[in-house]
Amino acid sequence: MGLRTPRPPPGGHTMIFDITGDLPDGSLLLEASAGTGKTWTIAGLAARLIAEYDVPIRQLLVITFSKAAASELRGRLHRRLVSVASEIERARTGTTPSDPVAALLASSMPEVAVTRLRRALDEFDSATVATIHSFCQEQLRSLGVLGDWDGEEVAADLRRLVTQCATDEYLRRYRDLQVPPLEARRALTVAQVAAPSRLGLVSDDREALSFHEAVRDDFDRRRREQRLLSFDDLPRRLRHLVTDSPVADLVRAELARRFPFVLVDEFQDTDPDQWEILKRCFVERDDASVILIGDPKQSIYGFRSADLGCYLEAARLMPRRTLGANHRSEPGIVNGVRELFGDVEVGPGIRVEPVDAARDGALGALELPDDPGARVWIRGMAAEQGEQSEKVVTADVVAHVKALLSHGTLRHDDTTRPLGPSDIAVLTRTRGRAVQLVHALQAAGVPATFLGGGSVLRSPAVRDWGAVLAAVAQPTRSRILEASLGDLLGVRLGDLLAAQDESPASQRIHELAARFAAGGVAGLVGAALDGAASRLVTLGDGERRLSDLRQIGDLLLTSRAGTVADLQAHLEDLTGLDDVPERLASDLPAVRVSTMHGAKGLEYPVVLLPQVSVTEVNLRGAIPYVDPSGTRVLHVGSRPGARDPLTDVVRGQAREEELRLLYVGLTRARHLAIAWHVMDRRAGSGPLTALLCRDRSATGLAREYHRYPGRFPFDPGLVHTSSARSAPWTAPQWEPPTAPDEPLQASVFGRDIDPDWRRTSYSGLTAPLHELAGDEPDLDLIPAELTGPLATPSPMNGLPAGARFGTVVHEVLEAVDWARHEEHLPVLVQERAAGLGLDPDRSTQLAAALSGVVTTPLGDLFDGALADLPVASRLPELDFDLPLGDRGAARTVADLAEAMAAHLPADDPLVEYPARLLATDVAVSRLTGMLTGSIDAVLQLPNGAFLVVDYKTNRVPTLPDQELMVGHYSRASMAQAMMQAHYPLQALLYCAALHRYLTWRLPGYSPETHLGGVGYLFVRGMIGPETPVVAGHRTGVFAWHPPAELSVAVSDVLGGGHG
Repeated sequence: MGLRTPRPPPGGHTMIFDITGDLPDGSLLLEASAGTGKTWTIAGLAARLIAEYDVPIRQLLVITFSKAAASELRGRLHRRLVSVASEIERARTGTTPSDPVAALLASSMPEVAVTRLRRALDEFDSATVATIHSFCQEQLRSLGVLGDWDGEEVAADLRRLVTQCATDEYLRRYRDLQVPPLEARRALTVAQVAAPSRLGLVSDDREALSFHEAVRDDFDRRRREQRLLSFDDLPRRLRHLVTDSPVADLVRAELARRFPFVLVDEFQDTDPDQWEILKRCFVERDDASVILIGDPKQSIYGFRSADLGCYLEAARLMPRRTLGANHRSEPGIVNGVRELFGDVEVGPGIRVEPVDAARDGALGALELPDDPGARVWIRGMAAEQGEQSEKVVTADVVAHVKALLSHGTLRHDDTTRPLGPSDIAVLTRTRGRAVQLVHALQAAGVPATFLGGGSVLRSPAVRDWGAVLAAVAQPTRSRILEASLGDLLGVRLGDLLAAQDESPASQRIHELAARFAAGGVAGLVGAALDGAASRLVTLGDGERRLSDLRQIGDLLLTSRAGTVADLQAHLEDLTGLDDVPERLASDLPAVRVSTMHGAKGLEYPVVLLPQVSVTEVNLRGAIPYVDPSGTRVLHVGSRPGARDPLTDVVRGQAREEELRLLYVGLTRARHLAIAWHVMDRRAGSGPLTALLCRDRSATGLAREYHRYPGRFPFDPGLVHTSSARSAPWTAPQWEPPTAPDEPLQASVFGRDIDPDWRRTSYSGLTAPLHELAGDEPDLDLIPAELTGPLATPSPMNGLPAGARFGTVVHEVLEAVDWARHEEHLPVLVQERAAGLGLDPDRSTQLAAALSGVVTTPLGDLFDGALADLPVASRLPELDFDLPLGDRGAARTVADLAEAMAAHLPADDPLVEYPARLLATDVAVSRLTGMLTGSIDAVLQLPNGAFLVVDYKTNRVPTLPDQELMVGHYSRASMAQAMMQAHYPLQALLYCAALHRYLTWRLPGYSPETHLGGVGYLFVRGMIGPETPVVAGHRTGVFAWHPPAELSVAVSDVLGGGHG
């Protein structure tokens, strides 16, 4: 490829990465400190690979570590490709590109670059931008016989199964002991972590170790039996496949062939399984190029198994570069954070290294009265005996928020505006502390809202909805009581105690049951949420709780449940999803309160950090830590004491992660960051203590707080320290701005709506024609008398007709294993045809008739029958959504007809159809919006071509009182039926969809080679190997081979081209 990997200079200094320099041929580790443009760099690298090195977008793999991040990254990548292409085009008119990637390409290869970028945008659906778990799942599924996928269900929450395994093992061992060696609650708590974890279990307590190993073994056994996988099983299984399986070499080679270019975002959050996959499949190979992008200083997900050791190993193995400029924060933040951290390690050999601060003026500035100049502030205090320091900090946070709102001004260029509530974020260590601060701010008259920052499926709203549904399904006393304690019912304890007969909660449950019976899911959800707003908005986190309840309610509305039990099952299925981000609780101006973990990746003008004094270490359950060999293990024994060496190890490693969390919190700020530090007995191991006590003891630090303003080891121009007992600027009470009293008037809708834009399909395009259809059958095509094999009655005579019957036939043919049709068809027909009212004889008749369909030779389509094709060569129900031309370039149905007329040869059986279509009223219909559809089946033939198949249960015309026979399905009569129903239009839409799909998915795709034609199978005329042949064509099998250039032309017309 001609790319070079520059090596770092001697001396250990890491070179700055240049987005316009040489791209690596091989592997590269990019360290991206906070705010240095990680996502911008990834999108720029992708644009260069596509434009400069002609990398098909389907061969580019971009991995990140959450669904929300993958969705954002996918959007950012698409927008970057659009903007780079547009800037290159504008450069031809003399406009200088602002994007350095666009400038590079515009100066060297503008026309080629634009062509390649536009092609990538056309094929963007084939881009793989995914979480590591989604990537692993897709590869396991798509590797065929090389893979390790047996259709297991992926469930995010297996806690109930762990509880069952741990409870059973505990009872098996200790049910006859008066004093078991393990305390039950701790054993079950530890098991929730130890059983699903793949970390090695360690303990000095042999009984505890034996117990948890047995629980893990039982948990694994039951999951195999129940065919359940957790999300963490996906990378584990792929890791085994690429490292220890007999086909490991083949799988690694196949993955490198599929994705020769790999970009990995947030690499610092990788766990050992994920790193092993990346290393073995891409990093260690000569036929793959991989760039890992991350920041070890932001590795804060140890509780999710993220292992900083993986990053450190990659740093030893790979060349390294760094992104050198912070574009998020003003210089005062960048330099203040560097000054605060100094040379303190936040991990093994990891320090906050200097980066440049962007000075392009785009960030603006924050103006304050009595401005100390520094943009990182520490508010410190030494706690007095018995003092509730948390209350002091809370009061000081509220005072600062009000002072900032009263006096702060944001200046950008020549404009200024007051600092608003939404410009301020308060970031905490725990959710509970966040809720406290929301309460305090609201009590002081400051609007504040809690941002959950997590998945709504992990919120209490799921439990509340589950309890209510359980009570509606089975209204027992205990279930009603449990439901009444949640947010949905909102029954007060006093009302429950005062109830004499039927409790208010019981009444509500009966009302919800009645609403479900009358209005289905929508009726129940609406009734359950009724009144929730008025109850919850008065609570500190009420908006957050209400938003979560509504969001889960909206997810329940996606169910087609006919019973409450079905709705319960739907809710349980929802909890199996790994990530559904919580919505913003309110879009009104308000101070944003969030956990620091939830704020990662976000930015705010002002950030307040009131909970960074103490390192939180949970020693009550299973304890993950890194042992002296560098291996991450899980302690499952008894809780270590204060003097236990393990406690010191765990606290030390936890403090490093807390230091990284402090770094994340501080670097969310654009203009000002304020952290509070309380010196008390708990703060000795805290992250901020480690920075403030670099040159003194904790006692000395407390003395400096009493001696305010004190002396600290920081440049006061970079880090400003002050006492939390001193008030901020004196100011009048902040009052929220009031809206001007203006008369109400109706808003004006100024948008221009395109009335032709629609989501349509073949059925939608041809609906007016079907409504007006009244053509008389061509009697010349109906034989007066059929003899011999042609006179064989249709095997479906006597069976129902109509849409429901057609649906059943489609479902059975899609689900059956054609090669095992004799044993599968009777079972499938019995299952799927239950609603047709068929008696056993008719069910047997339908199964036999469909057996004839799959064994009928397909003649012109390929040398064999459906039953001769393996299941792996069939893609049933290929759904598609194709964008049509925009309003300025949209074509019409007439353009499709003209393309057919131009490309169909004179001897084509459907050559008359274009003229018929042009003569209809729909010919003038504009093709704008989205075209959706579903192809019954796409078959890969032995010669590598792909065949479109559609099953038709239509009855062709017969003479009065004439029994339907297979001979009625001659090629001529089927062609007439095709044209009368406008099936040629449907077939060509399907061919265009297949053309686009193969263009995106099949390397080396050629329409002439790979488009294998169309087979419309009129199943009432197919009877198996004995299906008669008329003039060289099997009855019931309408084979059509439209020219490949016609399929391409139709695709072009649909996209707004001229065909």
